[in-house]
Amino acid sequence: MTAKEPSVLSKHRAKVWLTYVIAALALYWVFHDVHWGALVDQFKQLSWGWVSVIVFWDVLSFYVQGIRWQILLQPLGKLSYWRTTQAIYVGLLTSEILPLRAGEIIRGILVARWLGRKFHDVLPSMAVERMFDAFWFSGAMIATALLIDVPPQIRVGTNVMAAAAILGIIVFVYVVKKTHYAENVVDLNAEPKNLVEKLRFALFEIRVELKQIGLGRRFWTSGLVSGLLHVVQALAFLSILKACGVDLPLLASIAVFLVVHLGIAIPNAPANVGTFQLFCVLGLTFFGVEKSTAAAVSVIAFAILTFPVLLIGVLATLQAGFSLTSFHTQLRDMSTQQPAAERVI
Repeated sequence: MTAKEPSVLSKHRAKVWLTYVIAALALYWVFHDVHWGALVDQFKQLSWGWVSVIVFWDVLSFYVQGIRWQILLQPLGKLSYWRTTQAIYVGLLTSEILPLRAGEIIRGILVARWLGRKFHDVLPSMAVERMFDAFWFSGAMIATALLIDVPPQIRVGTNVMAAAAILGIIVFVYVVKKTHYAENVVDLNAEPKNLVEKLRFALFEIRVELKQIGLGRRFWTSGLVSGLLHVVQALAFLSILKACGVDLPLLASIAVFLVVHLGIAIPNAPANVGTFQLFCVLGLTFFGVEKSTAAAVSVIAFAILTFPVLLIGVLATLQAGFSLTSFHTQLRDMSTQQPAAERVI
């Protein structure tokens, strides 16, 4: 173990503990003054007929995400929609267990292994996914805020996400449109010898993959599928409100969904526990829902949206033959693969 490794490990542990502290504080605020009788009554009034509808929309949303990712991965090789969806579920299961959304790394490693590529080869597709998510979310939130009143803090968060989406699009277009690249920046026939050379080569390959995604039909199709993904996710959340008997106007319901979506955008505790409940309660109470009812809805929503992911995630992980204990080994092996020097822009 090098001298730097203990420091890196300590920083990671500090981040992990911070996520748990935030989750604990959020849960305390959510439940410290609720009327438990009202919370229990909300569970009793749950319309179970809507539960299957919620699960349907939730499962469908991840399949739609798998379709989007498969489209973006096409320049790297052939991979079925089922495979990309399977990798997403393996990643979801990991994020339900580990903090800081570690599943994002896991799903990237799995897909890279199936395609015979390096991990950073698939990073551009995942970055474009996040860019589309930020674009559609901020657009929906801005449109909603123009029609109804929303908390000022949410407006700030929306503006930040919109700025990030615009910046991401500008960078992406710049990388795709730029045709000149200095020959002496990266020697494609030489093995990187130090950290600087490895970083240059990795950035070069990421740029290659971004250019392969391009601004053609693949880009626009995945962008439209991203919009469909957010519609399906919204339908799942609106179905939860129906199941819990929460009667809000449509725009207010959509605003609550967007508030929750914004709240869990930042990697946090496993399964976003704490932050999910916090922003669900904040959104609902802003539109006049009593806090005990809002707390009950947050728990019901969390349970219905989490258990199917756990079940399908376990099945997907077993079928993939993936083990979390082999995570570091696979990442190291992939990082030592020969660079794809034959690829050109």
